[in-house]
Amino acid sequence: MISLLWAAPIAASAVETADIGGNHHIFYLFWQADIVVKFALLLLLLFSVVSWAIIIIKHRQLKSARIRSHHFMTSFWHAASLEALIAKGAFRKSPIFNIFKTGIASMREPSNAKNLAFVKRDVMRTTEEEIEQLEYYVPFLATTASAAPFIGLFGTVWGILNAF
Repeated sequence: MISLLWAAPIAASAVETADIGGNHHIFYLFWQADIVVKFALLLLLLFSVVSWAIIIIKHRQLKSARIRSHHFMTSFWHAASLEALIAKGAFRKSPIFNIFKTGIASMREPSNAKNLAFVKRDVMRTTEEEIEQLEYYVPFLATTASAAPFIGLFGTVWGILNAF
């Protein structure tokens, strides 16, 4: 143990004085890389930028939908009548309001008033449309998350093979 403590400062000074030669700045390394490695790096950079943009957009969209839905639910429980609630329309982009509006419109149709299966179908269709709108671009994130490690590994292996 004492011999390791004695050798540690010598090894550290040897590492500090070692010259690895040349300019090893990140941009220098990029420009010296093979075209395949450059393509892999640029593809990963593009996927990263697009993914972060989608994440930020989705965060804002979900936050807005949550706030508008909460506002609608509060207004719903405090409304004097359904007509006054629908006429207010301050929450048109609320997913819950759109589903509610579809249900009310479907109930008011004379052919659907006695058959709740038609109302249920219309509400389910609108619910699926709202979910689809909230999930838009999520498959791109899933595909990118599963493919990016393999693209990075490919670029790494290609660069190592070229180094030999």
